[in-house]
Amino acid sequence: MKTLLRHSLVVWLLLPVLLSAQSLSITSSTPTDNSAGVALNTTVVIKWNLPLKIGTVSLDSIGERFMVFPEDKITIHGVSYAENQTELRFEVTHQADVDYIWSFFALQSSSGVYQNQFEIVRYTTRAAPSPLFVSGRLAMKDSTMAPDFSNAVVMLLSDLTFMDSENDDGPGDAVKSASRANPLTGEYAMLNVQPGTYYLMAMMFSIDQGRMETIGIGTYADKDGKPIQVFISMHGLSNVNLDLWPTDYGGGDPVDATQAFALLKERAAMADPLARPLFLEGRNPHMPPEGDSNEWMGVFFSESDSTVQMIVTDGSRIVGYQSMHYLDIPAEERLDVDITTIKSIPDVFVPSRNAYQMALQNGLGELLAPVMMNHDVWVEAVYNLSHFYFEHDEFVSAASNPFWTIEVYFGSETGFTEASFLIDAITGAFLGKEIKQEQWMPQALQIVGSNPPDLTSTTLLQGTIAFSFNEPIDPNSFNLNNRNRNWSVTPDTSVAISDIRYSIDGHTVYLDVTHRAETDYIWTFMSVRGINGAIPRTTQMVRYTTKAAISPLSVSGSLMWQGTDMMMLPNQVMVVAILMDSPAQLTGDIQGPIVGIQNAGTLLPDGWTYQIANVRPGTYYPGVFVLEHDLESLDMIAYGFYSGSDGQPASITITDQSRTDVHLSMRMESNEPEHHPIDLLQVYDTVKQHVAAQATGAELITAYGREEIYRPMMPTGTSFDWSFIYYESATDTVQMMMAGSDGIFMIDRFHISNIPEEERIPKELVKPLPNTFIGSGQAMMVARSNGLDELINSTPPEAWAQVRFGVSQFYFQYPDFLNSTSPPFWDVQYNAEIWDNQNNLTWQREANFLIDAVSGAFIHKRVTTDLEDTDAPLTIQLDQNYPNPFNPNTVIGFRVGTQDLASVQVKLSVYDILGREVAVLVDGVMPAGSHTVVFDASALPSGVYVYRLESDGKELQRKFTLIK
Repeated sequence: MKTLLRHSLVVWLLLPVLLSAQSLSITSSTPTDNSAGVALNTTVVIKWNLPLKIGTVSLDSIGERFMVFPEDKITIHGVSYAENQTELRFEVTHQADVDYIWSFFALQSSSGVYQNQFEIVRYTTRAAPSPLFVSGRLAMKDSTMAPDFSNAVVMLLSDLTFMDSENDDGPGDAVKSASRANPLTGEYAMLNVQPGTYYLMAMMFSIDQGRMETIGIGTYADKDGKPIQVFISMHGLSNVNLDLWPTDYGGGDPVDATQAFALLKERAAMADPLARPLFLEGRNPHMPPEGDSNEWMGVFFSESDSTVQMIVTDGSRIVGYQSMHYLDIPAEERLDVDITTIKSIPDVFVPSRNAYQMALQNGLGELLAPVMMNHDVWVEAVYNLSHFYFEHDEFVSAASNPFWTIEVYFGSETGFTEASFLIDAITGAFLGKEIKQEQWMPQALQIVGSNPPDLTSTTLLQGTIAFSFNEPIDPNSFNLNNRNRNWSVTPDTSVAISDIRYSIDGHTVYLDVTHRAETDYIWTFMSVRGINGAIPRTTQMVRYTTKAAISPLSVSGSLMWQGTDMMMLPNQVMVVAILMDSPAQLTGDIQGPIVGIQNAGTLLPDGWTYQIANVRPGTYYPGVFVLEHDLESLDMIAYGFYSGSDGQPASITITDQSRTDVHLSMRMESNEPEHHPIDLLQVYDTVKQHVAAQATGAELITAYGREEIYRPMMPTGTSFDWSFIYYESATDTVQMMMAGSDGIFMIDRFHISNIPEEERIPKELVKPLPNTFIGSGQAMMVARSNGLDELINSTPPEAWAQVRFGVSQFYFQYPDFLNSTSPPFWDVQYNAEIWDNQNNLTWQREANFLIDAVSGAFIHKRVTTDLEDTDAPLTIQLDQNYPNPFNPNTVIGFRVGTQDLASVQVKLSVYDILGREVAVLVDGVMPAGSHTVVFDASALPSGVYVYRLESDGKELQRKFTLIK
């Protein structure tokens, strides 16, 4: 079996996870393991021995935290946590007569404890379990390690096509049954096996340095090692034994180079006693790097026949070997000098750990100190021992001793650093260092000055204020239209802004304002962008007052993270500490913009402590919001408040003394109830109240949502997200909002001139909706009783289907049977499609059901004919790889071509973070349609890479992460 395929299968089944001494494990489940007669629509409950970390399991984590086989015969509608966080609840729809297997991995408890073995739960919707079984014993071949089967899994598979490099489907639907092995004996038994022909495969894992890695893999095979099938009919099968062969990946404990070198020399001497060691390389197996490695590679050269041997050891055994003639190595990969002139590695040299310590003392420690505490920065260390002086001619020459090169790479989404430290391998002397840095994303946007300055008093009531930034500002992100979205001023209603201007260099923004007397002001810049894309990384705030003086009083304290695992660091998030006049918005359930802010502050430089200055005497509710900028949006990830004895927001009173003990109890935003689908009327009152509070006279023009159909369930008229569009005729302004079960989560305001002309609706056709109308659920029931159910039931079962529903008075969309006197109406749109394996649309059904939004009366139904062999256009599309992060294989999907092109020139390539092309996966003509490619990154170091798709004059690229 190919090594490539071994690692690919590992990633599909189990991602590497960090482990701790205590294990997170399943205690029970509903349905119970190996049970039968499970209902088609039910709740699957998995109980754990420890409270789970909220957010680790969601609908987005399928394939990353858990998997269900067969994937295409189950629909998971929602995931929720029990109050004590020890139960996971999955709302699911099964199919009849199907066996299901749930596998959980990489989960973490709220206290930081990880799983140290995967968990399996099996059940069936058949009336009774099958009496058939497959049992046997596992054995580990050619291994010096004592067998430990505590993490061995055995699977029955319908086929092995997923192991073909041309196929990327993964084991998914091929898995028909699975079982864990006895930890001590390797015995296994798979129950409830249905009659059929199967392949049998086993995989075994080990736990090493907090990681789970594959150490063995095997299939039921013939004498030549070719996988063969087992046939199960009327009886079960026993004594089906499997040999697991050690993989080439993983290894023992990390060791110093001196320990590994003896094994490497011994192995090289078996082929040629005169072979000279020229190169030794190891990589850090854990963080922080310490100079040792659990895999060392040695390169040996035989001058008698110009043979190069490449040998890999884990310190206790040889795990990889390759030999070739030097001229068989591609010319571009050979040394820049005559290989015969390179000095050999001496028998005795400075240990790699000592060399690493020397690098730390000469600047590496200073480089690593800040990044080792940053969870968003990846770090990799490589240790090379050689006499490759030509790679560092600034520090060494042909006359120099062999030397250690300690190379450390670290980077994040904003930049990359490569540092090399040279140490004499004979004397241990420090020879020199070289540091290269590259920043491919702009630096953080920051305020560098303001007028008035921060925390100053001023008598200015009318005039010009200014804010200066370290980067030129994009005017589109700082204008009156995006006030209260990209930037804000508090109190909002006490300042009038008549004009915004920019300096010639774009660094300074000037605003002509009218203040109110005796008022404290807070300007906050959250999503303002620079022209080059720079965004704020931490909260940017300017505070001043029109009162005679700044108050000497302040409120400060710490952010208390009990019961959570806040992985972000203070310098990576935006934190706004606030004093409110009401506790209404301090529970995470924010309904629109935050109002009632009396004062605000941000974090102090020492970590999770805050201070709010210029506090006036009074009574306040202290709170805090933690937000994260992901380049596209600003999302709240946590919140907190000053807690009373009942756990609810409490107030403080300030008289003549500052408070330094106002500690805020933090909660992750993910602790809130799960986002779930609702009727439009369930969120409409919240939206109306928000719009009414603005007192702009804006009127609702339309609202719409969508719902996918999972048969045999029928649509309910509920949507996860509702979109509302309001129009303010006095200012010709449009306001768009998105809302759901957790309130309003997006607000956008813009002038109608910002809408492309071809997309605008003529003003004379815009008619606002009435104050009351029927809900989306009632409208859906009317559509279903007037033909929608029949359409859904007659749709082929393999079709994807959805309904979209919107309420409006856009009568002009249906001129044949609606006019300007028609009532507002619900438009329930049904769409079903079938696509072939090449992503061509081959069948489609569309229908519209119109319902009077006031009376609920049915108006009209329109159904299109079924479309056969639809020639749908294709577009260039690049999917995110899966899995990601990966090691060492991952699958990349893409789509190319148009309806006018049967084939197209395609290039798919991979680049490192320095922009160097490291692999070309596709380069040639391909047929139009969907394709997948398996990328094997075994030869590349850990890090962030970019993969790029070029076709038909277009270019798309995405990032992925290789972790070894």
